[in-house]
This record gives sequence, structure tokens and C-alpha cells, in this order.
Amino acid sequence: MSKKGRPEVAGKTRERPGEVRTMHFPTTKDMNRDVQAVRSEVFRTMLESDEIKAPAIDTISLPELNHEDLQCLLEFLYCGSLPKEKVEKHSFSLLIAADKYNIPFLKKFCEIQILRSLDSSNALEVLEISEVCSNNMLKESSMNSIVKHMEDVVFSSKYDEFAMKNAHLCVQITRALLKEIKDRRCGSSQCI
Repeated sequence: MSKKGRPEVAGKTRERPGEVRTMHFPTTKDMNRDVQAVRSEVFRTMLESDEIKAPAIDTISLPELNHEDLQCLLEFLYCGSLPKEKVEKHSFSLLIAADKYNIPFLKKFCEIQILRSLDSSNALEVLEISEVCSNNMLKESSMNSIVKHMEDVVFSSKYDEFAMKNAHLCVQITRALLKEIKDRRCGSSQCI
């Protein structure tokens, strides 16, 4: 437990594949537990005690987050915001965590930040994240950016790598590009 009574991130700062990151909470019901519960139904369920089924836990494992991501998550849960440099660096991983652990305020915060930074250089990554989180707003915005900047995106080295992992999204991109080309042709002449 830190001096301020906040949960600490367990584990060393070095990243090792498969290393599990955990948050430790005090066993007594206090502000820390209440803060986590208010921000996330999933955390609330994990932290609350149901004497009949199981006692309350004081450790939550979040293996999908690295040490820095977990620190940012905790900072956001306590403060409700993050400094700009942390948002820029961790918004994608925090969006995934917000989606997985049902933290609506963090999810909306990350969506806004990602949309603000959306451009041709990160549109494929935003599209991929939107698919993971089933986020239609991010998917539509990233797809529009890809179509708008089709040559920059489709002929980039990132696209080749993206295509290897996301064939279904490449099909959607192809359809969107063909629709855009068709709409342009129809706009300049009458289509039947």
C-alpha cells in the first residue's frame, strides 16, 4: 500500500512476457475499494464480499496491461483524468481495459482522445482497436479516414502487416474504397 492509501502496482518495472500485473487492495472496506467499485461494475463485483459464495479479494490480476498501463489506469480511476503525454501513449490500451472491465467514463475519455488524434498514420490501428472493443463510432471514423487517405494508407508498410492479421477488415476497407470510387463517378456523371 502506498503512503497515500492507494493501491500499489505489484511486480517489477521490467517487462517480461507473460508477467502478471496485479493491483493490491487493503482487506478492510475503505475509500480505495469504493473508488474502484464506483468506476467499474466488474471491479465492484470482484471486490465485494458475498459471504455465502466467497470472501472479498484484495488482489485483482490484469495480465493484459503492462506496468505503465496499469499505473495509468489507477491514476485515472483516482483522478478522473490523465496528463496529455500519458493519454497519447496509453489511450489504446486503456480503451481495451475500459471495455473489458466496464469503465464507461474511461471508455468515453479514451474515445475522445483517440478521435482527436485520428489521422492517416494511425487509422489502421484505430480500426483494429475499434474491432476489439466493438466500438462503431471509432470504426466508422477510422474507416472514413482510411478512405479519405486511401493511397497513403493502402500503399504503406503498415497496411501489409495489418492485412496479415485482419483479413476481414481488409475486405471491409476494399468495399468502402470501391463504394467511394463509385460515389465519385456517380457524382461527376449520372448513374443508373
